[in-house]
Amino acid sequence: GAGNVTFSQTVDGLSFLQVDAGTGTVTFGGAVGQGTALGGVEIHGGGVTTQSTFRAAFLTLASSGNVTLGGEVTLSAGEFASTGTGTATFSNAGAPITTSAGTITINHPGNITISGALNAGTRPMTLTSSAGSIDLNAAIRATGANVFVTAATGITSTVGGTITTTGAAGNPGSAGGEVLLRTTGTGNIALQGSITANGGNGLGTNAGGGAGGVVTVRSDNGSVTVAGIASSGGTATGTGAVGAGGIVQLSAATGIGQQNGTGVSARALKLMSPSGAVILSQPGNRVSTFAAVAEGTGAFTL
Repeated sequence: GAGNVTFSQTVDGLSFLQVDAGTGTVTFGGAVGQGTALGGVEIHGGGVTTQSTFRAAFLTLASSGNVTLGGEVTLSAGEFASTGTGTATFSNAGAPITTSAGTITINHPGNITISGALNAGTRPMTLTSSAGSIDLNAAIRATGANVFVTAATGITSTVGGTITTTGAAGNPGSAGGEVLLRTTGTGNIALQGSITANGGNGLGTNAGGGAGGVVTVRSDNGSVTVAGIASSGGTATGTGAVGAGGIVQLSAATGIGQQNGTGVSARALKLMSPSGAVILSQPGNRVSTFAAVAEGTGAFTL
């Protein structure tokens, strides 16, 4: 069918809620699960809009139209997943998404705009825009879990659009999660937000630190500009061993640079830019091992 579905009041209860509007839109005007969180929610429609808080065990969205979240999403037992078709976009302005025991997956062909923090605990996150761009305006946090961000026409972040995958403190500390940012089309990657993938610190007697995670920033056909990147090993206690630093990999077709006043801190830095200049000359850079692939007309300034 093609009828629109609108919930103008609050929706509460432990039961599972399934809404199938066909090509029609689905709108939640009031809070969902404010009194009692829902058991789980599955929505199919031609566009999904929420205007208040949303609490449930899990939330899956499948939409041929735009998905716009306007209130905080808190999920207690499962995943958040939003899948778009056609030219569907995704945005969560003022709507942080937190999952206690599930992944966060956003896969839309159109532009993805993250303006509310994403927090998946120890579970991974994947953001994919198959034909558009991704703008990171709020923090992404995962404890020792992977964060993968892939777009066709560009990835940008503001100062607040940080990514943190630092491992958990423990005996030993856990490893930092892997971070991948990649553009597959003609777009550039321009970051103002930092990336932190440090190993977790050792906690307790003679506890070792976790290893830093691998951080890769790659533009297949454009340029890359990064802000601060840290992938250091976690600290140790007593006779425990400090965690190994991680590897940072920067690859771009038309040049690599970094924001003023930032630095790259890791065990190893790998660079590749076939036809553009590489300028990584900030005094905050701290790398033990350096490797570069020099091809074409690219020049390196370090």
